[in-house]
Formats: sequence, structure tokens, C-alpha cells
Amino acid sequence: MIADFFTFLRILCSFYIIYLGLFNTGNFHIYFYAILIGWTTDILDGYFARLLKKEGKLGRYDFQVDLFFEWSFFFYLYRFKYVNPTIFILYNIIFLFLIFFLPSKTLLMSLQAPVTFTPFIIALLNYNDLRIVTFFWLIINLILFHKRFFNVIKEYIEGLPSSEPKEEKKDIKK
Repeated sequence: MIADFFTFLRILCSFYIIYLGLFNTGNFHIYFYAILIGWTTDILDGYFARLLKKEGKLGRYDFQVDLFFEWSFFFYLYRFKYVNPTIFILYNIIFLFLIFFLPSKTLLMSLQAPVTFTPFIIALLNYNDLRIVTFFWLIINLILFHKRFFNVIKEYIEGLPSSEPKEEKKDIKK
């Protein structure tokens, strides 16, 4: 129940960011704080699901909720000309193709990584106050949830194709 509450908040953050993209004047600070709230809910829903050993009803859709959340801030970046329209359209076509025809979590995570980090990079490069907020948000989350962070990286790496050559079977005659 608690995990579902946080997942639901992330869905609301997604719709709010889309709203900002459609009707706001492009206030990056409000957008960025909505992203921080959304990622915090992502961290907390997983934390409570593991703590209570109970996946909520929305828990089975957590990855899809994450993808929708990330798409919402990609849409915002497009609307306020941080992303070229051609790139936005091509990216969406490729992403939808992958979801329907090659649904690999690792592949989708790889494609989403630039979108995930772009608002943080914009904040760090252009807004002194958001630099400080971002730094403290990252440090607090790494201290509190570093185990989960490293587990996500491990899960990602395990999903990558192996680069080790396959051993050939040799006929050994005695």
C-alpha cells in the first residue's frame, strides 16, 4: 500500500510535468523539482516494497511508470527547445519499436540514460542554486540507498550481452 502510494505520486509527477510542458512558460526550477520529487518517489516505492516484503498492485508496473515518467520530462525538454523536434520524433519511434519488438530492460535503460541525466546536466551547468540542491539530493540518496544503487547497476550489467567468446568444444581422441 505504501509503495503504491509513492508509485502513484510518480504518475502524478509525470502528468504535472506534461502539464508544465503544455501550459507553463518554461520555469525550469519547477520542472526540475518535480523531477526530484518523482525520482524520490521511485526510490521510496522500492524501499518500502522491499522493507515490507510486499509488492503493491502498481509495483508490477514500476518499470513502465518509470518509462512514462522519463518520457514526460523528455517531452518538457522538447517543448522548451532543449531537444530538437527531429531527435524527439526519432527517439520516440525507436523507443516504441524497442518496447514492442525487442523489450529488453537493459536496452531500454540504455536508451533512457541520456534522457534521465539531461535535466541534471542542464541544472548543473546553468543554475547555481539547483547545483547545490542536486548535489545534496544525490549525496543523501547515495548514503541512504547505496545498496540499491549498486544492485541496479549489477542488474543492468547482467542484462548486457556477454563479451566473452564462447568456448568451442573440441574432440579429444584418446
